Amino acid sequence: MKKLIFLFSITHFVFSQTEEVTFTEHISPIIYNNCTECHRPNESGPMSFTSYLEVASMASMIVEVTQSGYMPPWPADPNYSSLLGERFLSDDEKELISQWVAQGYPEGEPSLEAPIPTFPEGSAVGEPDLIFTMEEDYFIEGNNYDDYRVFVFQTGFTEDKYIRSIEFRPDNREAVHHAIIMADLSGEGQMMDDQSPETLGYESFGGFGLTVPPSQYVFLGGYAPGMNPIVWSNDLGMKIPAGADILCQIHYAPSSIDEWDKSSINIFFKDAIEVNREVKMKMWVEPDLFIPANNPEVVVEECLNFAPFPMNYIGIQDCSLPEDWSILGILPHCHLIGQSWEVYAETPEGE
Repeated sequence: MKKLIFLFSITHFVFSQTEEVTFTEHISPIIYNNCTECHRPNESGPMSFTSYLEVASMASMIVEVTQSGYMPPWPADPNYSSLLGERFLSDDEKELISQWVAQGYPEGEPSLEAPIPTFPEGSAVGEPDLIFTMEEDYFIEGNNYDDYRVFVFQTGFTEDKYIRSIEFRPDNREAVHHAIIMADLSGEGQMMDDQSPETLGYESFGGFGLTVPPSQYVFLGGYAPGMNPIVWSNDLGMKIPAGADILCQIHYAPSSIDEWDKSSINIFFKDAIEVNREVKMKMWVEPDLFIPANNPEVVVEECLNFAPFPMNYIGIQDCSLPEDWSILGILPHCHLIGQSWEVYAETPEGE
């Protein structure tokens, strides 16, 4: 029986390798439905994948990044849990791409090419209700240093506003590394901005530099290349409180040449009557973790207890939630040397 199974496996492999894999019939639906959303003009991908010639010109690179799992960008382990909006290729899809490249990436019959999905221009969500744009171009000095800059947008909201999505739109995609967005009720962000009137925004590494308690700010979302904004559907919605300023911290990556940027934020409103469950984001920050050098066995976990800047802990700590939560998502983030995260919940019964 063992010999029979082994022979069948070899025969099936050779048979599948002899079939012609073409771009139009087999590869175009994979690329257009998994890659083109970012890899098209004026989006985050550094090259466009909207035609056979564009894809074929990068064929060797595509097979390398898909086989390694580097692309599509989906850090979560698909074998651990299933998540909304997953973006990863199956083993069969990866194998098709590999075979197509090995066969010299033939084009195939043009009539069999998959249609490119319709993507909105200027937004991954649709037509925004409100757009906040930096009031002038921000100068990024080409000194090979990171630049963390917080920009302040005054909303002028006289009443609470519920949103179904908030979308950061980078202007200079080469310079913008990532962005995080929050609503500031204290006015402290605007005060720090006013202290340097000669330059746009104010400098702040890691976070927003606020000293106010967490009740005075609301974390709204963020951006990284390849990341789509969250859209709160059904009866879910987020609240931007009346009178709040929107703070956007942008990390500009090190560069040897001078750059300019004028990014913007799209707001998509939702009627308050539609929102029965308000989505809240807790931002737990620890900027001063101490991890001994050359000691990979040290486990460092944080018990933040909903305080913005807790003490350091070495070892495993328990973090208890003060009330029942429905957890919709988790966004781990490291600025410097983070490599991977494992996040899990444990019931009081230890399950």
